[in-house]
Formats: sequence, C-alpha cells, structure tokens
Amino acid sequence: MKFEPILIVLIGISLLLSSCEDEDNERDTTPPAVVNVYPEDGAVDVRSYTSLHVTFSEDIDMNTVTTSSFYLEPPVDGWIFYNQYNLKSVTLDIFGYLEMGVEYVAVLDNTISDIAGNRMEEDYIWSFTTLPDTVKPKVVSISPDSNSTFLPYVAYDQIRVWFSEEIDISTVSPSSFYLTPEVDGTISFADSNKLLIYEPGEYFECNTDYTVTISNAITDLAGNHIENDFSWSYDAYQDTIKPEIVYVRPEDGTVDSVYNILIFVAFSEIIDTSTISSLTFEINPPLSGCFSFPSNYSFNFIPSEEFLTDTMYTITAKNSITDICGNELGEDYTWSFTTE
Repeated sequence: MKFEPILIVLIGISLLLSSCEDEDNERDTTPPAVVNVYPEDGAVDVRSYTSLHVTFSEDIDMNTVTTSSFYLEPPVDGWIFYNQYNLKSVTLDIFGYLEMGVEYVAVLDNTISDIAGNRMEEDYIWSFTTLPDTVKPKVVSISPDSNSTFLPYVAYDQIRVWFSEEIDISTVSPSSFYLTPEVDGTISFADSNKLLIYEPGEYFECNTDYTVTISNAITDLAGNHIENDFSWSYDAYQDTIKPEIVYVRPEDGTVDSVYNILIFVAFSEIIDTSTISSLTFEINPPLSGCFSFPSNYSFNFIPSEEFLTDTMYTITAKNSITDICGNELGEDYTWSFTTE
C-alpha cells in the first residue's frame, strides 16, 4: 500500500505529458498561400479603374496587410479593404485610375501572416497590363466663344480652351495654336494640363476679326491626335466713338502757384500716345517740356522751365489726338489757368 502515492504521481505526470504532445500536434504551423488573384497574372486587357483582389488559403492577420506589404510597381496610391467576416480575402483599392497601356507588377511580400502568426513562405508577385489609350482628345469648351464681341482696348482678356483630357503640352506651339491675324502672347496650362490659357501681350487691332486655330498636331499623353483642326472667330467691335477729355489739371479758370503746376489730361478711352506731341498739345505763352503717360487713358506735361508769374496760360489739345482705333477728338479742347 505504501507505493500508491508514487503510482498516482506517475500517472498524473504521464497524462500531463500526453496533453502537451496533443497541443503541439494541433498547433497551426502551415504558412498561408495565395490561391487566387484579380487581375489574373499576365492579363493584358485590364481597365484603368480596376481594384486588386487576393484570396488566401486561410484567414489572414489583416494587421500585416498594408500598402507596404501589398503594392504595385509603378507605385500608385490606394488603401487596403477587407471584410471582417471573411479574413481570407483582401482588396487594394486604387485612388483614381491606373495609367492606360502600362504594365503593372503586383507584390504581396512575405511579412503577411495568418492569424497564428505564420508568414508566407516567400513574396508572391504577378503582373498585368492596362488597356491602351486610343481615345482622341477633344475641345470641350472655349472662352470667349464664337458669338463674343471684343473691344480692342480690352486686349489682355485671356483666351481659354478646355480639353476632354490631359494634353501633351510639348505638342502645343505657335504652329499648333495661333491667332490670325497674329497676336503676340504667352501660353500656360492649368487643371492638370486640361486647360490651355493664352495671354495676349499686345492690343488687338481695331475693326478686325480674329480667328483662333487649334491644329490636330496637339496630342494627349498617349500620342492620340485631335481628330480635326478646331477653329473659331471673334467679332471685333467696330469702334467709331470719338474720345473725349474728361478731366484736366489745373482746372479751367483756376489760379495756381507757379511751384505747384503739373499739367494733367485724362481721356474717356485709351489714346494713341504717338498722337501726343507739341504739334497736338499747345501752350500759350509757349512753354517747353516733355510728356509722360501714367496710364493708357492720360498723360502729363512736365515743364522743363518755370511758369511766369501773374500770367494766364491757355492750353489747346488738338482734335488730331486719337484713340487707338484712329478716332479723333470731336473738336479742339481749350482751357486756361492763371499763375500767381
């Protein structure tokens, strides 16, 4: 009877060792494997708005699936999505679109593991190619449109052209985008190169219609040409309005100190500065000086000698002064002031 306690202990140890061996035998040591991918490896007709889907052989620890362990080359932005009730499947959603006509390599690296912590044996890599871009770009909007009428002195209004897709800006040149008659200017782009902006650098000619032409030499990034040349015309405003003098300084009939006098003339519209000279702007008694132009609508006469004191000066702006369309002043404009 004295051996019974020892026997009981030995039986207990035997049962414990048997239990541990069973747990080791049941422990998951199988690495997860990829059983299906979409797009398929080698696919050549993948649309640019596709997401990537992967199915594994067992439930995956989704904390190990990130954009660092599941990604594309060339790189694209995206995010990982999965269903908590189906941990065998995972999706890489792409932000925006894949580029067209490009071969992509998809990578699942071996840091991805199952819920037991078993990592994939090796990286899983496959490739696919998106459909090529064969769609021709189109002009979808223009500003100003073909029904617009422009004023010559609003020369710096932009010409804007919107395209249906991003264009290859290297194909835009003076031979593929131009105005007739020619107008110097600069071209810039906006809205991911879907918007062409033309900034005229000089005044349009008066009483002249202009045609804007976009030739089919312009292409998108895939090299697809605009199907046909695109053109439209502006109708020039027929300017026959005579300019007027709207303000002078010193004002008519005033008395001013000889030390404070600067003669200033303002017009109702842009003037042709080449018509301002000593032949079209007279001062009596005569006074020498020069002209400056603070704006397109005005000028200063800056005396190079002193005014006489206690003297009435009479100034005449001749009607041969014109606006930029050649319209003359309706008549001579005369006023006077007195120095003290």
